Amino acid sequence: MDYPIYRSGADTIIGGLTYTQLLGLYIISDGNGAYSSSPFYPENYVLAYRNDMNRRAYKIDSGSTTEDLWYDFNPSLGDTLWNPVAAVTTPYFVVNGIDSIDFCGTMMNNLVMKMQIISPILPYNE
Repeated sequence: MDYPIYRSGADTIIGGLTYTQLLGLYIISDGNGAYSSSPFYPENYVLAYRNDMNRRAYKIDSGSTTEDLWYDFNPSLGDTLWNPVAAVTTPYFVVNGIDSIDFCGTMMNNLVMKMQIISPILPYNE
């Protein structure tokens, strides 16, 4: 099984703000259980990201100068959250409910979400 891996790189300044570089590398299998980096896909700069004091993460994709909201860790009812594991289509989650759960002695938000699929090929489904 071949797969990409990512790691944080050096800090960089873009538009006066400090971002951390996200670097990607493709790992390939030799078929006998050993893995190595692919000579065809060397480590490269994927994007730069930063967090703000309001628990939001922002990114600037490689080759772009536009900052996008990557993730908001303060969701509200009705918010649409991007699913970063999407491959072919672009699924989003809509927050339908928020409650709290005790996780190892720390109260954490538990989000109740519904998936939406928005695709240029498939019709919109709810």
